[in-house]
Amino acid sequence: MVVAAGCGTASAPSNGPTSSGAASSVSPSSPGPSASSGPALTSDPFVSLAPEAACALSRQPGPGDVPEGGDETDASDMGGGRWRVCLEVPFTATAETSAWCRWNQGRTAVTEISGLPASSGTVDYDAWLSFAAPAFEFHATDTAHGGLIANYTTDADPVRVQLDGDGRGGIARFDVGQAADPESSRPTGAPARYGGVLRWRCGDAPAAA
Repeated sequence: MVVAAGCGTASAPSNGPTSSGAASSVSPSSPGPSASSGPALTSDPFVSLAPEAACALSRQPGPGDVPEGGDETDASDMGGGRWRVCLEVPFTATAETSAWCRWNQGRTAVTEISGLPASSGTVDYDAWLSFAAPAFEFHATDTAHGGLIANYTTDADPVRVQLDGDGRGGIARFDVGQAADPESSRPTGAPARYGGVLRWRCGDAPAAA
């Protein structure tokens, strides 16, 4: 799979994951950085992003990770997967749970990874990685403070990505800034940046339409 260059976006995609939670009041502050005008993703197979065993998944995808469609969710192109995030900035933390993997029409390649909310302490993390757009987003929801949500996207350097030979799994190294929101202030107390490594692995592709 080839990761093409493209522009990042500071707004949540309609088909990407969105952190849930009650809205919280925030005090006025300066907005976060705007999205980078450079590539959102870059791939260099000759540069190691992390030691081979770093941020390894605790288990492989299973039946419990397969998405279920509904009235508002079309899961016909999605298969189950797992994802794990290992934060390095602004602190160290790990979290892992299910991921939804969107496949192309021919079921030959994964085009998006939606990492569902994974908990570490009182914070839920989720991520959205698109090879087709391309784009990367990271969200943090503080469940101890009314579901305070902070969104992060590429603002300086692109997210570096390497894919496994079969295209179902990979690793990404990211350093992202809090996304500017023209309709609200930066959430009070939310870190300005998050950085670290995430890994994912997709299970079998869904049946072709």
